[in-house]
Formats: sequence, C-alpha cells, structure tokens
Amino acid sequence: MGKKSFGLDSQVYEYLLSVSLREAEILTKLRQETDLHHAKIMQISPDQGQFMAFLIKLLQAKKTLDIGVFTGYSSLVVALALPDDGVVIACDRDPNATEIARRYWQEAGVAHKIDFRLAPALDTLNELIANDEAGSFDFAFID
Repeated sequence: MGKKSFGLDSQVYEYLLSVSLREAEILTKLRQETDLHHAKIMQISPDQGQFMAFLIKLLQAKKTLDIGVFTGYSSLVVALALPDDGVVIACDRDPNATEIARRYWQEAGVAHKIDFRLAPALDTLNELIANDEAGSFDFAFID
C-alpha cells in the first residue's frame, strides 16, 4: 500500500480527506513521524486505515493478523478498532522501525492488544499453524 489511494487525482483525494477522514490524533502523529524519518511508501494512507477500521468493526473482529508492521500504523489502526479483548498478532523483522510502533502502541494504550513477533513472517505463520491457530483469524492484513 502507498501513502495515497491509487487512481485519484490530487484534488479529488484532498477533497475526500477533507470531508470524510476521521483520523485519531495518535495516528496523525505516527504518520507525521514516519513521513519525516522513513520510507513513506511502506505506510498505508489514512483513508486506507479508516477503511480497515471500518472493516474490523463491521466484521466484529477479535483476532487479527498484521504481516509487515513497519512503524505500526496499520496495527495501531486495527488495535484501536478492536474491542478490549481483541488481539493483533503483528509480524515484522525490522527492530528499528518496530521500535517506533511499540512506542505508539504504548502511548495509545493498546499495547495489551498487540502480540508482536519479531521474526520473519513465515516463521510466525508456521508457529501459528503448529499451535492449531490456522483458520482462527477474523481479519488479516499483509503489507
């Protein structure tokens, strides 16, 4: 996913954001920090995040999977949308970028919902399968 939705002219995209985006302050802060210091192309756009949160609530998801955490925007979006007993199993192998993610999860008060796995995603997925967790997820995001 990129920073901006595909196929939209800049004026249309800016209008869309101005009339429909409801981004939590913590998400805006994380997005702005990521913009300053990291490869912005690896972060989903705020409208994509808002759509993900909508899907989480619509599905009444409780157990989710996020493969490719980067600085944590998508996992934070999902964790904020989950009920208090929900969980995001978040997979990444970059300890530097995910250190930012962990800081924001803490600040947002959702760190208890995120089971972070610092390892190649394939290792984590194989572990989940070995623990009989295949087919137990309500939502998965691979970025």
